Amino acid sequence: MDLMLFGPIQLCRLVIPYMRKQGWGRIINISSIFSKQPGTQLDYDAIKAAMNMYTKDFSNYLAKDNILVNAVCPGPIRGPLWEGPGALAEQLGKELGMSVPEVMKWFAEQNIPLGHHGDPEDIANVVAFLASDRAKFITGQAINVDGGMVKTLI
Repeated sequence: MDLMLFGPIQLCRLVIPYMRKQGWGRIINISSIFSKQPGTQLDYDAIKAAMNMYTKDFSNYLAKDNILVNAVCPGPIRGPLWEGPGALAEQLGKELGMSVPEVMKWFAEQNIPLGHHGDPEDIANVVAFLASDRAKFITGQAINVDGGMVKTLI
């Protein structure tokens, strides 16, 4: 809770006075697709759902100050969480008797409609867009970057 929820809330509270003073700002939180549908870790899922709610609440409070608040909700992204030593693919591979590349391929084919994991740049591109003037009419959103995994309508 301290790291994934209270830390970002405190950071927002620290930067908001400066953003108000300049009459402009962008706050972009990193959430998770498991804020919208169950994953396998109840505490993580609940914390990320709370992050989406505070993103939406802050967006209402700060809109009059031209401060936009959004969240990005990554799905499975290539990197240390999936591919490092002791990471998810290795753990799952031990259970299924597969190598890391085999597990990565199997998981993607079973769970991600696009059939592959995302790259860190996929998240970075959405964050860069939300930080830009091209996103001047977007606030209070939790945007999935997940290859089509989330099945909820909201």
